[in-house]
Amino acid sequence: MKTLLTTNIFLLLTAFSFAGTTPNDNGTYDEVAAKMCDCVNQSSSLLSQRMINILVETDGDEAMMEAAFEKYVEEDLEAAMKDVEVLQGPMINDLTSCLDRVTDEFEDVYTGASEEEVEEGILEALENMEGCESTVVFLKIGSSESSEESSETTARPSAPPAPVSEEDIFVELSTEACGCISESTSLLSSRMIEIFLEADGDIVVLEELMAAYASEDQDAAMNDANLLQGDVANELDQCMERIESDYDEVYESKSEEEIEAMLIAVLESLDGCEVSAALLKLASATE
Repeated sequence: MKTLLTTNIFLLLTAFSFAGTTPNDNGTYDEVAAKMCDCVNQSSSLLSQRMINILVETDGDEAMMEAAFEKYVEEDLEAAMKDVEVLQGPMINDLTSCLDRVTDEFEDVYTGASEEEVEEGILEALENMEGCESTVVFLKIGSSESSEESSETTARPSAPPAPVSEEDIFVELSTEACGCISESTSLLSSRMIEIFLEADGDIVVLEELMAAYASEDQDAAMNDANLLQGDVANELDQCMERIESDYDEVYESKSEEEIEAMLIAVLESLDGCEVSAALLKLASATE
């Protein structure tokens, strides 16, 4: 879970704190720690309370965090995927901007020091501050991640990065697409979702079910139709455009038909992604 969701955040904080510079007294440690805490609290406010609790309660233990997140996915895939999107997008962007401002503010008061000294000073200051539990966790994991990478580099300085298989890439891409579609369609009624599932990509069946829906509850059917043509369509377009941009190498190397086919196959194998698979089937059938 850490690799997928939060490594960038942890390493961002680690790079800020442990870059071989340090405030020249304990008072400045407190100032920096307080501002870093404010940055994290501001950015993490975009997350659900459950995601924040997972981070804080596991206290930097990677295995516990992964187990807690897996349980979260099993119990509420839609909410978990929304937190994934926040961690990979708005939160990291907001946190980066905030930490950049803190870096600029304290740039002139830094003097040389070891990473261990910086780590000790920042963490000690944070642990004595109320409401900074999330920041402490981020820095603990960031420090651990940084140490692991440093050890691996020392042991295998010339080792190339492990190759990522095409299957892994499509699982990751499909998981993001599932979260994207789930969030966009959350505005729709449960009846509309059931129609998509029952039609399962068959346009004729979809039209028949929609006609029956309209005859039974015209107002509700019209509301869903307006959403599908407005807010849902806009959110879905924006989200999928972002995914296509993030995976531009995949989209440049394969045809749309190949990508759609592989996405549908993976989505059908993922729990909670049935609606996403059904909608992609419909999109493929209408092209």
